[in-house]
Amino acid sequence: MQRDPAALRVTPVVGAKTGSVGGVATPVDAGQAAATPGTVATPAFVPATVACGGKLCDAKKEMCCGTESAGACAPRRNPKKGVALAPQDAAAQFAACEAADAGGADLVHCDDSGDCADNEVCCDSWFSSDRGHRACITASQAGANVCDFSEVCVVGQPCKTSGTVCAGGTCQLPNRVVDCGGVTCPTDRPVCCAASGKPICAAADACGELGSRPEYRCSSPKHCPAKSTCQTRPLGGSACHGLLDIGNTSVACDVDADCRRDYRAACGNKAPKCARDPRPQMRVCSCP
Repeated sequence: MQRDPAALRVTPVVGAKTGSVGGVATPVDAGQAAATPGTVATPAFVPATVACGGKLCDAKKEMCCGTESAGACAPRRNPKKGVALAPQDAAAQFAACEAADAGGADLVHCDDSGDCADNEVCCDSWFSSDRGHRACITASQAGANVCDFSEVCVVGQPCKTSGTVCAGGTCQLPNRVVDCGGVTCPTDRPVCCAASGKPICAAADACGELGSRPEYRCSSPKHCPAKSTCQTRPLGGSACHGLLDIGNTSVACDVDADCRRDYRAACGNKAPKCARDPRPQMRVCSCP
């Protein structure tokens, strides 16, 4: 399943009460600070912690089994340094989540690169069709993307992928100009929200608030960091990903030369062409 990285944390709760996680001052249960009845408030940012079910896990010792809004902290079972968790090595991690009454949940070791070593990046990584995984991956010395999808982040915190800034929970190139139904989205509203009506330009991660899905975060290879491609999904939407998923996505392009060599296999070893796509003002690599 093609995963679309989304923020684990949003706007920090100003003035949240604090408790302690691993000796670090942290907000108490989000239920005490929820902005709206029935919702889980986001704890204020604390370095080296992972937001999880309205609480914070100690990133050095724990992982989040689940997400920011619904999850539980559990002990980390000695994951290999600098690489994503392989399915065959995951039994101990699953057992820890089940013991925390969070079996079947995503495995989140970090939610921004500050949770990782200096030479590592917090990545949204491929794990399985029904589980997500965020892990600290050894960074590229050149600052290129090393993630299956993208570097994840907390708004206001720095990104390690060269040239990127945190927007909507992922590290993206700033000042990109996305085409949106013939309209060029301005840099302060760089995402194109495609709907049944006229497409709308919006801020990062705002399409849902407008009642509009899907969202296009890129429309050209120029909109993505090094070692990642702008990929579109069959049901619509686009994002910059490191893992090339030929079976489930199409690759955005400007000219034929943008169509990577490894795309040839999907075209019977024939050179793919950059052709017009029915999505808003986009061209994608297509088989001749």
